[in-house]
Amino acid sequence: NIDNGFAAFGLNEWFQVEFDNLYVDRAGANWAPPAACPAAVGTKLTARNCQPNGVFDPNTGFSLSSNWQIVHLGTGLCATSAAGAVSLQPCNYTNPAQQFQNDYTTIRNTVDPMTLVGTNQMLVGSLDGTVGVSASTPNQGWNTWSYYPNTFQLRNQYDTNAALGYPKCLSVC
Repeated sequence: NIDNGFAAFGLNEWFQVEFDNLYVDRAGANWAPPAACPAAVGTKLTARNCQPNGVFDPNTGFSLSSNWQIVHLGTGLCATSAAGAVSLQPCNYTNPAQQFQNDYTTIRNTVDPMTLVGTNQMLVGSLDGTVGVSASTPNQGWNTWSYYPNTFQLRNQYDTNAALGYPKCLSVC
C-alpha cells in the first residue's frame, strides 16, 4: 500500500477526446485529516507516514520560502538546525541554521537535497522517524526530499521507492 493519492485518465497518442458520463469517487478510507498535534517553539521535527489522498494534514503542512526557510503552517515557526537535530524556532531570515537550500523549482518534480547554506549538512530522515542534519545519509534513511505544494507536504519520495516503504513526511509529531 504505497498510495500517492492521485488518478489520471489519458491516451497513448495525441487525440482529441471527450469523456461523457464519467464518474470518479473516493475509494477506501483516509479522507479526513488527522487531529493537529500541539506544536510550539522547541518542538522536534520528525518523519511520519504521509496523509494519503491529497488531504491536508496540519501536522505535515510546511511552506518553502524563497529565502530557504521551511515554515510550519500551523505555527508560523521555522525548521531550525541545532546540534544535529531540527526543531521549530521563531523565524529569522538571517539565521543560517534556518536556510535549507534546495532547487526551488525541481524539488516540486523530483527529490532534491536540502542543504544548510554554506555547509555540507543536509536535512536527513530515517525510517524510525528521526529527522536531523548530517553530511551523510543515515542507515535506512534518505537525504533528498520532494515538496508537494497542493498538500504542503515535504516528502521523502516523489516516485515510489519500495526500499523506503510508505512515503514519510516532515512532521511536528
